[in-house]
Amino acid sequence: MYRIPNGASGQSLKARAVQVSALAKSGNRELDDDLLYQDRHSIRTASQWIGPVLEDLQLAYRQVSTECNSVTDNSLVDTRELVGRI
Repeated sequence: MYRIPNGASGQSLKARAVQVSALAKSGNRELDDDLLYQDRHSIRTASQWIGPVLEDLQLAYRQVSTECNSVTDNSLVDTRELVGRI
């Protein structure tokens, strides 16, 4: 699982992932029939539509962890790690 640094936004995380992507770095390689492997526009703007989804997932994880731990005196979910343990 991808470790999420504290305070990182979903958009910056996705932008970082696109920067190291082999497909994004490959340039305008073309197939034999003059078609691109993937549209450059969708790669370039991916961080702007995947970023908010990542932020929503981060928020949901924090909220579920808080709710699970608030129903008892003893913590049920270890929220110190990205992967929660019950």
